[in-house]
Amino acid sequence: MVMRESTTQLAESVAEATDQVGEIQLPDGSIMPDVPDHIVNLCMNKLKYSYRQLCTDLGSSALLAYEVFEGDMLNWDASGFTSKPDFSISHANWQMYSGDPEAYTPYLAPQRVPNAHRGTDFVQTFALLKPHVFTDTACAAVVSEATAQVAHPRAVCIADAPIRSSAYTQGDGSVLFSELIAAKSRSGPQTYGAFIVSDFERKYNEMTAGSLHPLAFSYRSLLCDTHWPIEDERSLWLQVHDIYHDIGRLPHSQYLSMKMKFAPAVMDELKADSSAFIALQGISDETKQLAQRNISDKMLRFPFSPYGFASVDAAVGEVLFRESIRTGAISMKRNQITLNPTLLSETMEEILQQALKVEESASVQDYYRLCTEYLSSRDIPQGSSRHILDEVSQ
Repeated sequence: MVMRESTTQLAESVAEATDQVGEIQLPDGSIMPDVPDHIVNLCMNKLKYSYRQLCTDLGSSALLAYEVFEGDMLNWDASGFTSKPDFSISHANWQMYSGDPEAYTPYLAPQRVPNAHRGTDFVQTFALLKPHVFTDTACAAVVSEATAQVAHPRAVCIADAPIRSSAYTQGDGSVLFSELIAAKSRSGPQTYGAFIVSDFERKYNEMTAGSLHPLAFSYRSLLCDTHWPIEDERSLWLQVHDIYHDIGRLPHSQYLSMKMKFAPAVMDELKADSSAFIALQGISDETKQLAQRNISDKMLRFPFSPYGFASVDAAVGEVLFRESIRTGAISMKRNQITLNPTLLSETMEEILQQALKVEESASVQDYYRLCTEYLSSRDIPQGSSRHILDEVSQ
């Protein structure tokens, strides 16, 4: 279904207004104190007006999104926008309101977007979303088969977002999770979440398959020869990956606040990545290559990104890269890099078992300590010392 021209224009106006607000926000989301009041009011009124116009154009379900946004904006406005924004109403109530797969739902709130150009800041963020629909219906069957061993697989929302603010278009941000919003209650249970796959094909071809890193040169055909459309493959991988966050003694959905800290977040991503890789290995040659492509993407894209190198994803990519070199899954000789698929599978199994073992900790303190020790033992920088992998990118 092609988006109406009127909707496109209105959504682009919201994205522009969103970025104008973002330009005057401090890292905590509050408005810079030296910005004149008339400029602040002008930006905020433009944002509210353009968003109201868009939601009216989209219809009744989108107006529910506007009501949620309006409640939070009224509370923020009461402080003159000088306080940190508290979008607790959005945190508790926002959702993909329509059950129609062709219907768009707008999202507008201050949040962090990891791997983006301001990934650690609470910056006003906009996306116009609708559920991603597989081009090939066989993909849904693969997801079911790959996650059949998970007792209660959670629903995972994969979305297309053709119009987005710069939080998503500058850098490599692609997630919309309730725990990333500027809200006092954000450390509670996850109330919504979506992975955005729009534009992934371009990112993948430019940053991964098109990377100048020698690892990309060594198996270019694997990176480029996809069985399904690349955004279908990404959607399939993300669904399987996200479901496997909930295995082990400390399921992600039940221990969210614990796993928002850096080292536990890295360990949980390693658990999900390695589990998804292993699950997809045994289905078909196509899913085996899909898994190799997505693990390679994690190794190649985030650790070397000018925006994402300090993120959880970058640390995961570093671990996968370093461990693959250690086990011989990736070998480097005379400037030639080769990938051994058998050893890569064994490496992923080893990483999974280590991640699950850490979750057997006797206490929360032991869990945090073991997560940190795991990263330190593999020379993974943490905190302010995060850096690009210079020594393995030479």
